Amino acid sequence: MTAAVRESHIEILEILVNGGATQPACEEALLEASYVGQGRPAELLMGPSMICSHVAVHAFVTASCRGFVDVVDTLIKCGVDPNANARVLLRSSKPSLHTNVDCNALVAAIVGRQISIVRLLPQSGVSMNIKVRLGAWAWDMATGEEFKVGAGLAEPYCVTWCAVEYFEASGSILRTLLQHLSPNLPHLGRTVIHHAILCNNARAMDVLSFDRSKEQEKFFAQNPAQHLHSREEVRRGSIHFTSKNTFANVVRGTQAYGYDVNVVDVDGYTPLMLAAKGGHGNVCELLILNGAKCDIENARLETALALARKNGVGNEAERVILDELARKLVLDRAFVKKHTKEGKGCPHRKVLKMVRVSGFLSWGKSSKRNVICKGAEVGPSSTFWWNRRKKFDGGEPGVFRVVTTKNKEVHFVCDGGIEMAKLWVRGIELVTREAIFGKKQDV
Repeated sequence: MTAAVRESHIEILEILVNGGATQPACEEALLEASYVGQGRPAELLMGPSMICSHVAVHAFVTASCRGFVDVVDTLIKCGVDPNANARVLLRSSKPSLHTNVDCNALVAAIVGRQISIVRLLPQSGVSMNIKVRLGAWAWDMATGEEFKVGAGLAEPYCVTWCAVEYFEASGSILRTLLQHLSPNLPHLGRTVIHHAILCNNARAMDVLSFDRSKEQEKFFAQNPAQHLHSREEVRRGSIHFTSKNTFANVVRGTQAYGYDVNVVDVDGYTPLMLAAKGGHGNVCELLILNGAKCDIENARLETALALARKNGVGNEAERVILDELARKLVLDRAFVKKHTKEGKGCPHRKVLKMVRVSGFLSWGKSSKRNVICKGAEVGPSSTFWWNRRKKFDGGEPGVFRVVTTKNKEVHFVCDGGIEMAKLWVRGIELVTREAIFGKKQDV
């Protein structure tokens, strides 16, 4: 009988069934039909009432995992409970899964990425409001670090979370589930959109954000008084969570749907602060490129730069933030003290700025006061220091100098001491380089 099923010999199978086949033989043949996708043999085998219910459920779940629509449809018509569980082998290469678990047909189809089965099951009365225990994220209570736990060890969670973990490339499975389940259902204080971030799944984020947007618009249309507050609260958590976990592709997704890059969380942190605190330079760069501000302070008066430096001086997040602060400083107008004749003349106040497109350093309208810099350094030249020795101001902390393409050296003194002088030098070199070679746009 099993061989007849495997080779699709329907007439032979029918003869054997009618000729007094035993129950174990029928059950083994039915399981074979579920493995190889034979719908008509499954119908014949279910007819004589020789199949135990648990065997029929096992065949049903197995066929769902393998995507055999004919077998699944046949077994449903023959009265198999579509919500029953069976212990089956579930396998996945990404993420890795190879284990025997108790699950129903819907879970098996999601892990197997069987779109047609997931679409069929809701029409057959399968409950969508079920919990899955296949694996999830856990958090170390001491450090707060997230890590993946093995199959069967996690707290059960919604099937939409399972669809994010075992995401099917087109997103059709997740979209089908979202027709029946809200993306805002919480689990351990988080929603499925947070889980997509933890899984670094940008495509799932696209599906979830679009569905969530439609759900929100419907709610806001019915409740206009809640519009501003609710929209802000819904968007707030995801972009902070993303920035903290350094998933640049997912940050792009959250911003594409209008998330405010400068909103603060309940602890007063902006997404940039969290990315800087975690040392995620690429996320800092992406946030800054999309309008994140570097000068916002939290309740402890910490800026993103201060938080980045807690990871050690010279890290990538600090570099990105310093570049932005320096760029903003030199492109905005600022008063400095300018020296003439390499320190021999009287210093006077000037408004110093750079022109982004041309790369000019400008402190006046004439061509002599709009120069291209060949170099910039913190501190005075030896000649300047000698010329100012009697004034005792040659070594002022805020002194910096530029050398123009015509080899003319110009000295300035800024407010803020040596740190601000370093920022001026950094900004001048940065904007000059970007004007010549172009600014990096794709981060």
